[in-house]
Amino acid sequence: MNPRQSTRAIFFDLDGTLIDSFPGIASAYRVVFDALNLDAMTDEDIRQFIGPPIQEVLRRHFGLRDQGLSRGIQIFRDHYGTKGLFEFSKYAGIDDMLLDLTLEGYELYIATSKLRTMATQILEHAGWIHLFRRVGGAELDGSRFLKEDVIGWLVADIPVSTDIVAMVGDRAADISGGHASGLASIGVEWGYGSKQELVDAGAMLMISSPSELVAAVDALRSNGRP
Repeated sequence: MNPRQSTRAIFFDLDGTLIDSFPGIASAYRVVFDALNLDAMTDEDIRQFIGPPIQEVLRRHFGLRDQGLSRGIQIFRDHYGTKGLFEFSKYAGIDDMLLDLTLEGYELYIATSKLRTMATQILEHAGWIHLFRRVGGAELDGSRFLKEDVIGWLVADIPVSTDIVAMVGDRAADISGGHASGLASIGVEWGYGSKQELVDAGAMLMISSPSELVAAVDALRSNGRP
């Protein structure tokens, strides 16, 4: 690898960007709904819950607070961590995209609202763990679950000489979270968020397939960033 290229970094969301994790996450949500006597939700409803932190979903959409919120989070994590974690599939073309980026000299990082330990397990299961320099995510103590906090934590941990080219994701929080740390952003159209959601959040570029990402990040570097 060219030493001059090794200081270029790209941050990635996980769910909806690299993997389709709907089956495992939907199953865990349904266990929470049943356990807490919450209204049942359709698949389409649940798809909109993928991306935002579980804490925010249960608080904002279901009004859970205090002990009820803590119980809901624990039920979700207990089920997802033991039964749903590996119920995911890689989006077509992601393997090649990640390999192409590393061959181009980009360092790759994960920024997810999922528990950092769970994200690491997923990357290991997918055979990607060696491609990522660091995984940023939520902690069991409840800290750092908002996307902007995860991204900020990663940014603070990277040498100041590193050129963080973009945050790549499928939901508005990926885009706005990147902007909070001064990062350019790329929205992907194959995930759980709509194209309009990403554009409204301020995505600088949109891509419709993984094969377009190398050209997109090269374009950002050529044209400058905010």
